[in-house]
Amino acid sequence: METWNHYLKDQLENITTESKDVFIDLSEHLFDTENPHLDLSKIKSKYGDEQIQTLKTQGLNFTMSYIKESLNDGHLSEREINNVGKLKRFFKIKEGELLKLFRSDIRQTIFDHIERINLNPDWGDDITWVDFEEVFDLGYDQLQDIFKKYK
Repeated sequence: METWNHYLKDQLENITTESKDVFIDLSEHLFDTENPHLDLSKIKSKYGDEQIQTLKTQGLNFTMSYIKESLNDGHLSEREINNVGKLKRFFKIKEGELLKLFRSDIRQTIFDHIERINLNPDWGDDITWVDFEEVFDLGYDQLQDIFKKYK
C-alpha cells in the first residue's frame, strides 16, 4: 500500500483536479476491504465516458501500477484479478495494449517474481502462470518467450 500511495502522489501531481478525483475514487474503491465487490459503474456515471477516455494513458499506467502493487506481497487474490479486469474495461484497455506499452516492465516484474521464489520457495507460490497471462493479457507463447529470456 505504501508503494501505491507513493505512485498516486507522483502521478497526481501532473494532472488536473477533475482527473485526480477519478483516480482517488478508483483507489478508494480498489482497496476498500469493507466492500469486496468493486462497482465502477458509479464512478463511470459520476465522471462520464468522455472524461474517462481522456485519461486513457494515465489509466494504462494506473492499471499497470495496480497490478504491480497487487503482486508485491507474493499473492494475487481473485479479487485483485477481478479488479484488474474491471480497470481494463473501465479505461477500455484492449488486449495487447499493456504488453505494447510495458513489455520490459512486465518482463522485469515476472523476472523479479521468479527470483523471489528462487530465494524463498514459499513466497508467491500461489500465483500461477495463468494469473500472469490474465492480468498482463499474455498468450501462452508470449509468456514462454518471456521465460526464454529469463534463462
